[in-house]
Amino acid sequence: MRIAWRTVGAIITRVWADTTTRVDLFAGLRRIGIDEISYKRHHKYLTVVVDHDTGRLVWAAPGRDGTV
Repeated sequence: MRIAWRTVGAIITRVWADTTTRVDLFAGLRRIGIDEISYKRHHKYLTVVVDHDTGRLVWAAPGRDGTV
């Protein structure tokens, strides 16, 4: 399709910004799972929160805590 990855990233950013204003990601949460994944020889971390009932990713951020 001859499209640059930078353009793809910009499109995704725009669509995600529109989606988050219309959808409440935390509505209906009852059972959540929080996990921390390490990669790059245990020096980089990713923290994820998922909904166990639907399997949906609720939140993810780099780092080991919420201060990032």
